Amino acid sequence: MALSWGCPPTEEYLKIEEKPESFVPLTEEGYLKIVGFENKEIKVFWDDSSDYIIKRKDFELEALNDIVSFKMLAVDNNGKAIYADKDDNPFCIGMSITGVNAGNNVKIVKEGIVRNPGWGLTVGSRYFLGDDGAIMTTVPTSGYIVEVGIAISSDELLLGIKPPIKLL
Repeated sequence: MALSWGCPPTEEYLKIEEKPESFVPLTEEGYLKIVGFENKEIKVFWDDSSDYIIKRKDFELEALNDIVSFKMLAVDNNGKAIYADKDDNPFCIGMSITGVNAGNNVKIVKEGIVRNPGWGLTVGSRYFLGDDGAIMTTVPTSGYIVEVGIAISSDELLLGIKPPIKLL
């Protein structure tokens, strides 16, 4: 198996040429545990629909309302996941990668590569928080500017959430 790291091994993802024949996920969610980088533990996710091992920081949180996948999320006053919004809830905690009903845990990616074959993103464009968790290429003119990532392909967003900037 050939690995290529990009620049330093702290890049957001590793590209491999083929899925190892002996690949066995160590958890039910499909994660592998890798120890390295100064003995720090790294969680990586194998996405069978691509040739990447994706290093992402993700977690789960209970959803206050029904949540669909690939929306930016924030946290309400009770610690539950809600849609982030450029006007009302600009403090993004990540993007939902699962859709869930209210009261269930939603899987959230904080940073890294997120792939959605249904997107049709513009490669190289910066994406910003819009209304109700949506992402958009238009820089908001009211509320807050929250850059959430950059498109690295038509269906992959390199998620890197910046702090909100309040517009006056």
